Amino acid sequence: MPDPKAVVERWWLFAFALILLVLPLGVVLWSVRSFEWGSLFDLALIEVKVREVGTAHTPLLGVTGRLGHDHLASHPGPLAFYSLAPAYRLFGGSILALRLSFVLLTAVALAIALLAARRMAGRTGLLALGISVALLHLGFGLSVLTQFWNPHIPVPWFVTFLVAVWATVAGRPLYLPLAAGCASLCAQAHVSYLAACAGPLGLAALVVLISSLRSRREALPTSGPRALALAVIVIGILWAPPFLEEWRHAPGNLAKLTRYFLHPPTAPVGVYHGSHLVLRHLDPVHLVVTAFSEPGALASFLNPPFPSASLGGASAATWLVAAAAAHWLRSRQLLALHAVVAVSLVTALAATSRIIGGAYPYLIYWCWMVGMAALVATLATVGVALGRRRTEPSKRARTAAEVAGLAVIAAACIRLVSTMDAPVIADFGPATQLGSLARQTAAALLRNAGASTGREGRYLVTWSDALHGGGQGIGLANELTRRGFAVGVTEPNTILFGKHWGLEEQNATARVHFANAAWIHETSMKPGAVQLAYVDRRTPAERREYLELQALVQAALRKKGRSDAAERLPFDLRAGGDLVGYGTKEGNAFRRMMRIGVPAAVFVEPIAAKK
Repeated sequence: MPDPKAVVERWWLFAFALILLVLPLGVVLWSVRSFEWGSLFDLALIEVKVREVGTAHTPLLGVTGRLGHDHLASHPGPLAFYSLAPAYRLFGGSILALRLSFVLLTAVALAIALLAARRMAGRTGLLALGISVALLHLGFGLSVLTQFWNPHIPVPWFVTFLVAVWATVAGRPLYLPLAAGCASLCAQAHVSYLAACAGPLGLAALVVLISSLRSRREALPTSGPRALALAVIVIGILWAPPFLEEWRHAPGNLAKLTRYFLHPPTAPVGVYHGSHLVLRHLDPVHLVVTAFSEPGALASFLNPPFPSASLGGASAATWLVAAAAAHWLRSRQLLALHAVVAVSLVTALAATSRIIGGAYPYLIYWCWMVGMAALVATLATVGVALGRRRTEPSKRARTAAEVAGLAVIAAACIRLVSTMDAPVIADFGPATQLGSLARQTAAALLRNAGASTGREGRYLVTWSDALHGGGQGIGLANELTRRGFAVGVTEPNTILFGKHWGLEEQNATARVHFANAAWIHETSMKPGAVQLAYVDRRTPAERREYLELQALVQAALRKKGRSDAAERLPFDLRAGGDLVGYGTKEGNAFRRMMRIGVPAAVFVEPIAAKK
């Protein structure tokens, strides 16, 4: 006869898996089921890299970012691409397959974290982590949960990382290799996690080392040396690709990153601003209440309500009191949790103070997880202290607490599902425009339109983008490659795609050129240019409004003495963005133009026409 307690435990795990892991997968399938879309810029480049895993061009680095000096550098490593590739191929190698692969990767991370929490603290630990994850899911919103952008990929794995570090510090050394693996995935996907993971991982390794030396002195059995050795092996294996790239191209990408952060092109934000950022991420009201009222609020500081540094400061002071009380309570698990929070906060302050350029929210997503850990540590201390003052709690009281916790999780998940009305596709308008353009272009190429020769041809993809900085052109190259066409890009763009994507004009069959806004007419006038695709989703009223707004912004630019920007505006909308100002009539007109969007087209041009 099965043990009733074991059956209950299995049902608990099933319930958590259903609510926290399967739900995002269902959301993805439902929300994107009827849309035709393509990935822009970073998302397109990520799909390119994932598709190349296991080929002769298996990536050794992450996505190219706003890093480096004379030449752009990439995020440290390709581990995220390797992790996404198996499910991507299993599900058919489509853009939806990559999205499903990311959601499954998230599910794996959270499943590991939940199992570790249950092993360390039973149902109480499982419930505490479940509530935390549900609130973080709601706070970050569906876009972060389902969009395979490289700042999003580490979010669930950083939760698992913190749990693994806590377990290690609490006396389970064999969780150290898990912490090392999670830290590697996070840091390679986005360089901001390199500093965020360094402090806690260093703490875990130091605790295991000290414990091992003490056990050796006292002739006690210990798994510490084995854990340290396994962690070193894990790090060595997972970091082999970027070090291989460094050896091949010395100085390589790691050298570029080192130089960039040691000698930044502009001054970092500094300790004062960095500490202010950290305190804002400790705001418990924003972590809990605002998450329900404004799902996705943790992923953006652009819209009110904003997190409060004052409330964050109060939360930090309360946590310090709780940490002192934990020392008095003599609970190793509790002390370990506070130690992890303390080191994470010190690391957060050091990392945020060294941010170069704008402190964009995605650079410090991990800080919200640290804030949640501090809140959990404080509440856990209160719970342990109350438990010490009374006898064993009654079964009814324990059941009531568990039901309340499950109710919070269910409410968070229901609120999250209620946001599905807004499609969870980044840049929805441009993405669906690209999807339609790619389908039309592929069909025209297969018909041998203009200078094209179907899949036998080699196509040089170029772009003239007035609105998205080349994002749709990059996406078009990815879309055509996924559809089986041989595609290359010009030499300057190989820094994004990889050198093997370089295609000399004389070696191409034809040029496939993306154009939008005023560039459409310019391209159509070139000798031999044939239009393959065209999409303009604006209504007649929006077209008229757009022209009126454009004239208003151009007049404002000329009044400011920037006739050059006024003339460039139809070909580069961003030319007037910083000049018209914010909060002005012209500034509002400019932003309305951006929201309305522009038509886009794809042409095929004979190479001879370019000589």
